[in-house]
Amino acid sequence: MNEEIRQCKKCQRDFILEVDDFSFYKKMDVPVPNICPDCRFKMRAVWRNEHTLYNRTCGLCNRSIISMYNPKSPYIVYCNECWISDKWDPFSYAIDYDPSKPFFEQLKELMIKTPKSATYTSIAVGPNINSEYTNFAGGNRDCYLIFNSGPDNENCAYSRGLIKSSDVFDVYYGDEIENVYAGVDVHKSSRVVYGQNVSDCVDCFFVLNCSGCQNCFGCVNLRHKSYYFFNEPLKREEWLKRVSEISGSFKKTEEMRNKFAEFSMKFPNRSNNSLKVTNCEGDYIFESKNVKDSFEASFCEDIRHSFSVKRAKDCADMIGHCRNSELLYNGVGVGAGSRKVICSWWVESSQDIEYCYATRQSNDCIGCDAIKNGSFVVLNKKYSKEEYQKIKNNIIKELKEKSIYRDFLPGKLSPFSYNETIAQDNIKLKVKKPSNRKKFRII
Repeated sequence: MNEEIRQCKKCQRDFILEVDDFSFYKKMDVPVPNICPDCRFKMRAVWRNEHTLYNRTCGLCNRSIISMYNPKSPYIVYCNECWISDKWDPFSYAIDYDPSKPFFEQLKELMIKTPKSATYTSIAVGPNINSEYTNFAGGNRDCYLIFNSGPDNENCAYSRGLIKSSDVFDVYYGDEIENVYAGVDVHKSSRVVYGQNVSDCVDCFFVLNCSGCQNCFGCVNLRHKSYYFFNEPLKREEWLKRVSEISGSFKKTEEMRNKFAEFSMKFPNRSNNSLKVTNCEGDYIFESKNVKDSFEASFCEDIRHSFSVKRAKDCADMIGHCRNSELLYNGVGVGAGSRKVICSWWVESSQDIEYCYATRQSNDCIGCDAIKNGSFVVLNKKYSKEEYQKIKNNIIKELKEKSIYRDFLPGKLSPFSYNETIAQDNIKLKVKKPSNRKKFRII
């Protein structure tokens, strides 16, 4: 099939469907979307509240907890330990599917009454230990206010998008780093301070677009250099002397920060901030190939229209997670060895899942919430394989008739307000504008 131009049914702008897009939709057995990538992103983003956190009380053990759910919301919230425990049964909240009622109305009813985990904590990636103030994270120890991060982070704070890192503060997007402060897009590096677009560097301060460097200060666009000071080579003793005169002094550090900002403007900028990539389009892509229209993707292959994903293969329209998963489409926080998951939120170690919420270690489920170890489940009720397929076909028929099949979950079902989510971070709305308040729930 050839490249095709379509008009988005939401914003009425034209968008392009490429040949590879059609191949992927055919592989996933999904209709070709009539919504542009930007509008599809917004539909998913309103389901991802990473850093708006609240004090609440666990509905099961009554201890004080940190939660991503507003206390004014109608949801029952359990602490992470209670939510993953056997103290309650998600199947006890099952709803009998009623073909006379809209499917999403029934899913909304189920979601409101089924208890929620206080934060998104990926048990499949690993437990968070002494890291209560984290969200969309797993496998972290002694971490504070880090988001979209894990596994194997330790003693990290005020950061987003970390994996396998330790002693890291104030970093946005980093893989396998240690002793790093105030960085953006830092990978496989140690003891880097004020660095951006840095890979395989050690003992570097105020560096931009540098790779394979050691002992560099105030440098731009260098490769495999040592003992450089503002892009000039120095003898080791002279370099150490100059750096020691600055280290420990806030005043001199601020002077260097201002000097470096001015100095870096003299150099040409790269067309993007990606590193070690092959055939990739987007930005902040690391060690990946065949990635299209995606951002903050690490160790990925054959993905498109995705944001903040790691170790994904053959996926499209994803936000977050995706670790060690393939054939995912139109999801938020799906991963941990999942396969063939469509239009779902927080699904891990599962396959053949559609329109589900917080589902783990399951297969063949549609319209479920908090299910674990489920097979052939609709609205948290178990069925035989034959009954399940019949009901699923009925749901698909309804959604196809409404031309919404394989569109993401409706925004009106989202547990979060627009300005609590990353939608506001990426596509900012004027929250006091009346027309925006009609379109979206805003607090």
